[in-house]
Amino acid sequence: MITVNLAQKLNPIGIILRPQAKRIGIVTDTHIPDRCTEINPKIMECFFQADLILHAGDITIPNVIKTLNSATETIAVRGNNRRDRVGFNPPLPDKVIIQASGGYRIGLCHGMENIYQRISDAFIGRMGFESHCTKRLIKRVRTYFTGVNAVIYGHGHWPMLAFEDRKLFINPGKGYGKKCSSCALMEIRGNKVRIKIIPLSPFKNPMPFKLNWNEFPVDK
Repeated sequence: MITVNLAQKLNPIGIILRPQAKRIGIVTDTHIPDRCTEINPKIMECFFQADLILHAGDITIPNVIKTLNSATETIAVRGNNRRDRVGFNPPLPDKVIIQASGGYRIGLCHGMENIYQRISDAFIGRMGFESHCTKRLIKRVRTYFTGVNAVIYGHGHWPMLAFEDRKLFINPGKGYGKKCSSCALMEIRGNKVRIKIIPLSPFKNPMPFKLNWNEFPVDK
């Protein structure tokens, strides 16, 4: 098992250096034990050969990180769930930047900063307007980072891939539940990056992107 300091060792400009990371597992909103009792075993199967795992928040208990670490090193940020603010020592950060293989920079965040956003996001989500909620989230998280190639976020409980202004936006979808749950894999391959959204349970609507590998250029 790999032991990881949850606050992470940041260099002076606040970037976590992981140059060996070419294959990256991505998960968010696991909500244990609020909405399920344990990590979906399919997630562990998907991440078995990953060089790194990124969790975009709403973890709720430290044991989730411990479980993911049994596959490979995990870097996580805090979500809006109040449980993410207790029991983690040191505390989870709100946002981090990871510099992976080839200098590829990934901004990792959850996607919600205040109670007003939480109320409006919850209303839109419960009305079934998933696509509208994902557009709101992309507009929001694109302001969180500068100088990154990709932004990974959560909160919306719905998977999304978007490539806008030479920047990739990735929401792997919620990591729990018997319906509409998913995770993702990223592969960095020189001047290309590949993303695969992996369904963990049936989806009620078709995805607006391929469920196989989706390839995007890397802006150097």
